[in-house]
Amino acid sequence: MKSWHLVVAGLYVLILALLTLPVLAVGIGVGPTAEMIGSTFGHWPYWAWLVAMGGSQLALLALPVRVASRRPVTRGALWPTIAAGAAAMAVLGGGVLLSLFPLAVGDRDGPPWALWSIGVSVLVLWTFWGVVFHRLSRTQAPLDFVSNLCGRLVRGSILELLVAVPCHIFVRCRDYCCAGVYTMAGLAMGLAVMLFAFGPAVYFLFVARARLLKAAGPTSPDTP
Repeated sequence: MKSWHLVVAGLYVLILALLTLPVLAVGIGVGPTAEMIGSTFGHWPYWAWLVAMGGSQLALLALPVRVASRRPVTRGALWPTIAAGAAAMAVLGGGVLLSLFPLAVGDRDGPPWALWSIGVSVLVLWTFWGVVFHRLSRTQAPLDFVSNLCGRLVRGSILELLVAVPCHIFVRCRDYCCAGVYTMAGLAMGLAVMLFAFGPAVYFLFVARARLLKAAGPTSPDTP
């Protein structure tokens, strides 16, 4: 049980890796090619993204791990979960802005400051949601707080995908040059955060199963 949060985070990273090519194929409209595989798995930003998402999943699980281990939940123990949840909400906001970006600039690159402003907006959203989640953590029990946070992430990811999917369809129909890259990023962010939000629930399922097996004890071979 002590290491099952690592299992959950590892499964999350594995699922993201397995979904990479299918999502790219659906988004681009062609099956996985050798060039697509090489350009995706052969570049360090992709692996850095996977590591960042796996680390964020571990941070989100920091509070559930303390609760399941029956350790006291201090104010300092809340910060990894708060920071991870706020970062996920900020990523969703960035996904919305990236999805809308091609609709605003059309078949152009847009002004040089546009993408930088999206990055600044993500940092602002991270701070905003950090404050929101910090206040929630002060008024709710740890498990209620985690449940509330994950519920917001699921709803936020659904809303983000409701923006990203139509934007991607529109961009693909207009055949904007390279514009689909931004909407594809929006799709990836929405799907990643949606899966991310289920981490604590999966962890508690593992913990409940472990306790059930421990309570049952070893079964004797002579037991009918």
